[in-house]
Amino acid sequence: MSWKGFSKAVTRLPTRLAQRTGYASETVDQEYQELEAQFKRLEGLARKFHEDAKKFKDSLSAMLAHQAQFAETLVQIYRPIAALPNQAPPRSGIDALEDEVLEEDTRAASPSKQKSDHPQSQAAAEAFAEAMIQAREQLLPELQVIERQMVAPTNDYIMLINNVKRLMEKRARKLVDYDRHRDSVMKLKNKPDKNLSDEKRLSSLETSLDQATREFNNVDNILKQELPVFLGLRVGFIDPCFQTLYWYELKVVQILHERFDHLCKQHFDMSISAAAGFDAKYEEMMSMLTELTLAKRPYRRTDSAVEGEEGGPQEQKDSGAGRTSDDAVGSEEVLPAYEIEAPTKSYIASPSASTGGFRLPAAAPGPSTVPRASYVIALYDFEGAEEGDLTFKKDDKIEVIRRTEDTNDWWSGKCKGVTGQFPGNYVCEL
Repeated sequence: MSWKGFSKAVTRLPTRLAQRTGYASETVDQEYQELEAQFKRLEGLARKFHEDAKKFKDSLSAMLAHQAQFAETLVQIYRPIAALPNQAPPRSGIDALEDEVLEEDTRAASPSKQKSDHPQSQAAAEAFAEAMIQAREQLLPELQVIERQMVAPTNDYIMLINNVKRLMEKRARKLVDYDRHRDSVMKLKNKPDKNLSDEKRLSSLETSLDQATREFNNVDNILKQELPVFLGLRVGFIDPCFQTLYWYELKVVQILHERFDHLCKQHFDMSISAAAGFDAKYEEMMSMLTELTLAKRPYRRTDSAVEGEEGGPQEQKDSGAGRTSDDAVGSEEVLPAYEIEAPTKSYIASPSASTGGFRLPAAAPGPSTVPRASYVIALYDFEGAEEGDLTFKKDDKIEVIRRTEDTNDWWSGKCKGVTGQFPGNYVCEL
């Protein structure tokens, strides 16, 4: 801002404050206010359209890139899983080219290592990867059309809006000057006792008011005449952008539909729906997983399972070996108490006169009624899925309340003040 502009802004400041606080009158034009509201609405929509156009372009580019990466990952999954070699520091130049040639020669020399146990699925994944690469190569250059016919035009439109906005700000400043000079003239005219100095000052103020009126009317008339035309041209300006959007979206859909239709007809059974095909494969895979012990979740022992193993219901003699609150309902397992062996008696021979030089062994103290606490360490995180499960994190220290000899059973313990049941194969001895 120049010094002249700064001086004018300081001169207008008292009038602006007085108008906002209600101590000075302000000219109100309903016709212009409606045009101004429409313009602000158009400005917001234009800026949003510009941002959405850029996001649309970036999203399409990311979608094409992620499709190709996703397809390559599928191919790697369907190929036999092999351990990765030790990662050496990256090399550049001729060394890097030699590494690539050596890797290609190794692959060519051992093609059997790339064979999959599921050749049909691997072929479908490789065809999908090739199709996505071709689709990306075909659509990626067209993104420049989005940049050229959507992003750039909307940016130019926003620049035009900014020019109109600066003219509207100028009108607001001229209106303040007009109101300021008008109020000064009215106050001086309404002064009851005017002297010669006041008459001269009144003549000067009327001249300033006349100049401020002409300047304000000039800007105001331009805006009232041309702003409706500018607002009406928005459709003609945006129409080509929308046609570009429609054309590119149609091309994306057509190319992807062509690629996927070819893949489906070659590698998939189109006589059944995708949901039915998924359900059939899912049930088959789950039935195979049930045969793997390592994929099983530790199961809960029920009353019938305990009876079958022990030959009958287990009697709880010790008060500390009672059922938990869940066992009382009958829906949970009956976990046997963790029995702690009583210390054996020790007899120490010592000389005594009454027994021929040796004293009879003294009675050893009886076993303590308070069992010795047993602790284990968590090997993995465990998140309780049902009420009564004990949740803990890896390396947490757990006090064992009840346990069995089988680590695949559910044990009972306490961790961080909370008591519950947990799988025994999730912990190890402390």
